[in-house]
Amino acid sequence: MMAGVSVVIALAGIGLAAFMYLVSPWLPGKLASGLGGLYRAVLNKWYMDEIYDFLFVNPGKRFATFLWEFVDAWVIDGIVNGTAGISNFFGERIRKFHTGHVENYALFMVTGVVIILGFYLFA
Repeated sequence: MMAGVSVVIALAGIGLAAFMYLVSPWLPGKLASGLGGLYRAVLNKWYMDEIYDFLFVNPGKRFATFLWEFVDAWVIDGIVNGTAGISNFFGERIRKFHTGHVENYALFMVTGVVIILGFYLFA
């Protein structure tokens, strides 16, 4: 039954369109000018695209721009570049102690043992 009703409605729409555009081509323009604002609203899909852009798309773009300019550029890049800078800073200083001479390494180990024993004995 519903399929029959759907077919009848579709055929009525096809018949009305054929009448309006083939038999009386002046009729659609007259109807459009007679309906005024309602015709413009329907033609522009009740301005749903504009409303959707205003409520969701534009705020989403602004939020994404904020995430990109502040969170990504300052926070994430700052952490990454800061970690690299700290590693570079300490690496430059520690490099001076890595001479490749075993005697120097033994001296640092003995110095470390003496410092640790000193903390335990005098603390």
